[in-house]
Amino acid sequence: MQLETDRDDINIIADVKENVSLEGDSDRFKQLLINLIRNGIDACENKKGIITVSIYNQDDRSVLRVTDNGCGIPDDIKTRVFNPYFSTRELGTGLGLSIVHRVMEEMNGEVEIISPAEGGTEFLIKFPMKA
Repeated sequence: MQLETDRDDINIIADVKENVSLEGDSDRFKQLLINLIRNGIDACENKKGIITVSIYNQDDRSVLRVTDNGCGIPDDIKTRVFNPYFSTRELGTGLGLSIVHRVMEEMNGEVEIISPAEGGTEFLIKFPMKA
């Protein structure tokens, strides 16, 4: 991911708290995380981008929070971004966020998308804590 961020003048900030554990396949979780970061990179095209990745515990959930300062997601398409082959990018495959959704469901997660009108997007994905 570093090569992509260097090329596009994007900074990734990681904030991973201790004692966070998830139930599920670590390779699938990496797939989910890579696709969320790539989505943020694409959203920050043509600007100095900042992507923040946080993992922490909240109540009875482990939370993955990925934010970017990109173009944002309009309200009218928020419900479609996880559909396979749906993309707002001319050369996009529409598979990245559908993979995120599939992995999230496999891990019994829930997602919330926050994208204010002034831009930027926040994906909050909440997973049951490992017992």
